[in-house]
Amino acid sequence: SKGSSLQWTLFEYCCAPDSKLSAMFVHRGHRAFRLCLPDVDMLLLANQEEVKSQVMSEVHQGRCVLIWASLPCTGWCRWQSINEALARERGPEALQAYLQHLQQLRDESHRLLQGLKHVLGSCLKSDAVFVAFEWPAYNLGWHDSEMQLLLHWMPHQALVDACRVNLKAKGCAVSKRWRIVTNLVPLARKLDSLRCHCPNSASHVQCRGQVAKRSVFYTE
Repeated sequence: SKGSSLQWTLFEYCCAPDSKLSAMFVHRGHRAFRLCLPDVDMLLLANQEEVKSQVMSEVHQGRCVLIWASLPCTGWCRWQSINEALARERGPEALQAYLQHLQQLRDESHRLLQGLKHVLGSCLKSDAVFVAFEWPAYNLGWHDSEMQLLLHWMPHQALVDACRVNLKAKGCAVSKRWRIVTNLVPLARKLDSLRCHCPNSASHVQCRGQVAKRSVFYTE
């Protein structure tokens, strides 16, 4: 909060160029760096090395650092099973093209996860550096081998429902749950309190299409 003697720097890893999380950090008197396209391609080793250097520079200035990672996860979305079935209905060529595209998405995801692992392997040697990783709770990528290699650095978990952070579409609450893993205990505890308490009769909009794209901002 403003006025706190503890100063934080956020490195938002693979976010939107106008992410609200970074804006909130700055509004509360802290620092924030957005590591995102088109300016920063985190697939590049040179950028990974630069981030490592920037993180340690913040630490040497007496600041705590939170690396918040939310990598693209389209290739691991559960809706891909429906997309595959639709492609299969269109014939062998359509199916082959779809599967090739899906593999490209997952290969890029692997490369981003490997890059993040490279950054964290160095930065987390400092007691002033913390990390949080967010994906949709039921995303298939959580079970991927590259993701499993990262989880030992983030032993604490939180589940957050979109309706608790005021994510809406056309005035209705959105049905989406995020899973956040982290090594920062107070963060996990605070976020895990944001579970849906809506009555059973309350309607929620499915998180698909444009609604899903807007959900990267977490809230309205």
